[in-house]
Amino acid sequence: MTRDGSSIARFAIYARYSSPLQEMTSIAGQLRLCRDRVATLGGVIADEYTDPELTGTAMQLRPGLGQLIEDARARRFDSVCVEDLDRLARSLADMAWLYRELRFLGIGLHSLQDGQVDALHAFIKGLMSEMFIDNIGHKTRRGQIEAVHDRRVIGPNVYGYRIANVISEGGKPVRGLRVIVPAEAEVVRRICRLYLDGMSPRQIVVLLNREGVPGPRNRPWTDTGIRGREGMGILRNEIYCGLLIYGRTRSRRHPGTGIRHFERRPREEWTIVEAPELRILDDETWQAVQDEAKRRGKRHHTVVTQYRKAAYPLTARVRCGACGSRMTIAGMGYYRCVARQRNPVSCENSRGIRLDVLEGHAVRQLFEWMLAPGRDWQGLFAAAEVENDARRQALREKAAEASAGIGRLVAAIESGLPSTSIRERLLELERDRNEALAALEQLPEPSPSAAFGVQAFVRDHVAPLRRAVTGDRRTARREEALFAIRDLIAAIDVRPCEGPEKVTVETVPDIPAILDLIARHAAAEPAAGRRMAS
Repeated sequence: MTRDGSSIARFAIYARYSSPLQEMTSIAGQLRLCRDRVATLGGVIADEYTDPELTGTAMQLRPGLGQLIEDARARRFDSVCVEDLDRLARSLADMAWLYRELRFLGIGLHSLQDGQVDALHAFIKGLMSEMFIDNIGHKTRRGQIEAVHDRRVIGPNVYGYRIANVISEGGKPVRGLRVIVPAEAEVVRRICRLYLDGMSPRQIVVLLNREGVPGPRNRPWTDTGIRGREGMGILRNEIYCGLLIYGRTRSRRHPGTGIRHFERRPREEWTIVEAPELRILDDETWQAVQDEAKRRGKRHHTVVTQYRKAAYPLTARVRCGACGSRMTIAGMGYYRCVARQRNPVSCENSRGIRLDVLEGHAVRQLFEWMLAPGRDWQGLFAAAEVENDARRQALREKAAEASAGIGRLVAAIESGLPSTSIRERLLELERDRNEALAALEQLPEPSPSAAFGVQAFVRDHVAPLRRAVTGDRRTARREEALFAIRDLIAAIDVRPCEGPEKVTVETVPDIPAILDLIARHAAAEPAAGRRMAS
């Protein structure tokens, strides 16, 4: 008898596969076998739930399983049937949680391998699945370390090289070796020369794209592709000085969210193999590039603490209206174009503007924009909401696509495929998904209700900032106000002109940042606390 008194048990069938090699035939096969078992048991099928191409190690990221749990809580079936318990979970903790949840709801669990599942079955299978995954991870890392020692590729190919498959002396094929591409190697050397000559990665990108030089994977160049991070990028990848490195980071999956987190390992734990045949840069050039990168990092990195504030808070927003380059304090308290200082023929803007004059223009223009009587705040929020919804959907699709890719790669490793080129791609997908999920969390608050007085809030917010920046004294209070003002500015464009001031200043408000500020305060304050301003 079932819970509702009927004599026929209602079954939910769950099927999942990870490997892209299995494709949908794996799902179809699991469902067919489970349907036959349900018919043998004299039950009926209430619903079927599937998670194609998704790993079993992250229970929280599987929509099919999530729907099954919701329907179980709604008492839409009496038992769950699966081909094997590892279809449900690949960890002891997840299996224990699922078993306890189903048991609490009075729902049975049946697998084709074990029949009716009890607590002992669930514990043993969960433990075996977790040990299997750990063993796969250890073997994968061992194989990748061996691949590094054999000079074989274990991640995506690097610009400047191509993958070559050769036949060894014993007559066996050797896959995944790198060889230098001469034309691309010369581009790497040129980038380093331009960087040492004073050009920024962004300026180098503009130059290469203007000349039509193909970037990595035949795509346009980007400044992050040149600057890089975590040992990647043209300026940071040690493969160009003949070193192959494995194990810069380690990853751990959060037990609550299922999201994989990465942490940098100390250099002494890395696997470093010398590969002189892959050297593109000599030691002197490589070291000069690293020294220059450190020097620029120290120059542009300002530590802001309660004891030390940046001297010029608005500098990060000031740019030359003629060429688009940054403008910095170049002496005597004047902002001048950086590109013009490095190469006079690169920009026609020879004019400068005094620090206090620029700050005055920028602050006044921002406040005028925010306090404009006819400002349609509701229209701005409505437009932002449409854009945020589209952004939210795009981020969710990106996270889902990355999760599906992760599942396919993990399954490929589980199925015994060689791990060459898989690990780095897996880490890349993990980073893409984590970045998308983090960006989702950072999206602005929902628009404030009509009862919230936006104009009244703006007036109250601007008034103390205006008082703090009145006058020319560089007080701590003034600097803090300028930091708050900077967060509401997208750009400050300075252009030469024929007027008495010789330059014009145009302050571009950061509308999303301003709307986010208002929405956060609206969410924190009771709506009745402010009357709607007309």
